[in-house]
Amino acid sequence: VEVLLDAIQNYDLSLNAKRLYSWHGALFPTGYSGLHKIRVAKWRNQAMQVVSGSVGKERVHYEAPPSDRMDREMKRCVCS
Repeated sequence: VEVLLDAIQNYDLSLNAKRLYSWHGALFPTGYSGLHKIRVAKWRNQAMQVVSGSVGKERVHYEAPPSDRMDREMKRCVCS
């Protein structure tokens, strides 16, 4: 809820790494997503896709940019 309130109430603030990392920390305070250990408040270090469907019939809905581009993309982005 705090992440949504921040996004709605502070929509005019810059969207930068610090703000994204704080949202990530709020969403995953234990460092786990379910039973999986995750890197909290850091850029991911592997590919990320949103996938649905059964094994062998998967459908990729979204593929994130490569993680090694994130710092560069955030620096060039005008996200405010």
